[in-house]
This record gives sequence, C-alpha cells and structure tokens, in this order.
Amino acid sequence: VVTTGAREDLVNEWYYDPISKDKGRTGYVGLRNLGATCYLNSLMQQFFLIPPLRFGILACEIPTAAAVTTTATTTLASTATKLNSVNIQGSSVQKFNNCDSSSSITSTTNNSPDASFALLHQLQLLFSNLLLSERRDYDTSALCKTIKGYDGNPIRPGEQQDVDEFFNLFGDRIETLLKPFPQHRLLQDVFGGEICHVIICQKCKHRSERTEDCLTLSLDIKGKANVGESLEFYVEGELLDGSNQYFCENCQAKRDCLKMCCISALPNTLILHLKRFEFDLELMRKVKVNDRCEFSFELDMRPFTKEGLNGSSSNINNGNVGNINKNKVDDWNGNG
Repeated sequence: VVTTGAREDLVNEWYYDPISKDKGRTGYVGLRNLGATCYLNSLMQQFFLIPPLRFGILACEIPTAAAVTTTATTTLASTATKLNSVNIQGSSVQKFNNCDSSSSITSTTNNSPDASFALLHQLQLLFSNLLLSERRDYDTSALCKTIKGYDGNPIRPGEQQDVDEFFNLFGDRIETLLKPFPQHRLLQDVFGGEICHVIICQKCKHRSERTEDCLTLSLDIKGKANVGESLEFYVEGELLDGSNQYFCENCQAKRDCLKMCCISALPNTLILHLKRFEFDLELMRKVKVNDRCEFSFELDMRPFTKEGLNGSSSNINNGNVGNINKNKVDDWNGNG
C-alpha cells in the first residue's frame, strides 16, 4: 500500500468536490484568474498553443545557482522532445505517467534554478502544467511574482493592464533571459516581421525607404467595420504638406511628400494589436473604444505587403490587387 501526504492546497478548503478539480472534458488546463489577470491568462494560453514557442521555451536548460543543470529542468527539456507528437485537443490528450488528477508539476530538486532565470523557469512550469497536468486549472501566482514591471516591482494581480503593453514588457524580459541559450532568437523566429516605411516626393517621385523589425502590428479600429478596413487604413498613408513638408534629398528642398507604411516581411505567426484604447485630451486619460470590429477566419495579407503593393502592371490595370484599390497601388509606385 502506497500512502501519500495530504494535499496542501486542500488543507483549508471546505466542501471539497473532486469533480471541480479535474481537467475539463475539452482536454485543456485553465489558468486561474487572480483578480484582474485575464490579460495575462489569455496571452499565456495563446503562447502555449504555438508549438514552436512552447517547445522552444521548454527546451531551455536553465543552470542552477551552482551552474549545474537541475533534474527538474532536464526533465522539462526532455519532455519538450518527447511530446512533440502529443495531440492535446479534445479526448485525444494523453496522460503523463507521473500525473494523476491530484498532481501538478513542480520543481522538487535540491538544486534550485538560478534566481536570475526565475521568470523563464516559472514559464516552463506553466507550459508543463498546461501540457501534462490533470488539474482543472493552474495557479499563476508564482509566475506573477517573477514578472517585474518597468518600475522594478512585480506586477500586481489586482491591477488591470493593456495586453499589448504587457506583451511588450513580457517579450522584452523573455528576450533578455534567452540571450545565453541557443533559443536566443525564439521570439523573432516565431513573431518577428519587418515593416517598411516609405516617403515619396510628390515633385520628383524620389523614394526614401526604411525597414524596422516588429513583433506586432497595431491597427486603428475606431470607425472601422472590420480588420480588413483597418489594414487598408494602415497602408493608406498620409500627405506631409504645409509646415509638415519633408526634405527631399533629390530636390534638396522641402517638398510635399506621401508617407506610407506596409509589411515588407510577414512573420510566421502574426499578432494584430487592435487599438482598443485612445487618449482623451479632454478627460486627460485613456478611454476604451467600443466600436464593433469584425474579423474573418482567413486573412489574405498579401495586398498589405510591399510585394502586393508593388504588384505587376497587369494586375494593376486589371484591378486584381486584392482589397487594395488602384489608387493606393499608384500612390505606392509614385504614379499618383
């Protein structure tokens, strides 16, 4: 007979119902809301459901304080390799031999991971529990304590945050932690794309191009019926005239110029940030934009790329340039 100690998480719990603690029939493990951490939970679940990102994080072998890899971390790294073929959707989820309905995955070794990698270690534990645990949900308290804001203090679970601002913070922290590992370009490989900024002189048609890396694409949604309209507005451009005239290197003088932006390289996984908040100059605070914005299950991004806007002359003449009209293509090619 094998006896186990009492479950610490149930010692102070009344009216215990085992069914309420079991994994849902969908086969997925949830994340517990600690007050106002819905933004964090939604982002972590989306990260988890991107296999290259999930297995890349799990494959990191975090050193211990004594510069020795812990058994727990080694187990997580080997788990990433073994479970590449696991199907976690629906009833096809497979149980891990050491995980029953009352267990979760924790680090139990004497050699604890280096404290400087605490955030990465907690992210590994979170992904491992979402993948292997038989519990209904996972407590993110330990993870929240390791995520330091720009003020150097841990994030407060009871304080709501904008998910895009949190993604930028979290991504910056993870990129810094991944520098010593072979996975140092993990976020760039998964989310990294390139944006092309173009300024076209309206006098001589001289083009000035500049590219920059990006992990997200921010779209205005106020007054836009759907994401397609937001993307059209994104590549529409604006005229720099009057006091905003741009200095043209070819003309050696300030000229009216058209400033445009598009995608020069699409990422493997595209994140669209819908601008749900804007700053109200009268109230002097951010207000939420509650406009309805629809999106389709399939999105053709080619018309909003540099390649799509350049287009072939035949495509332009026939009007076959996706959702972008001929005027936008002409503007991009300096023919407007």
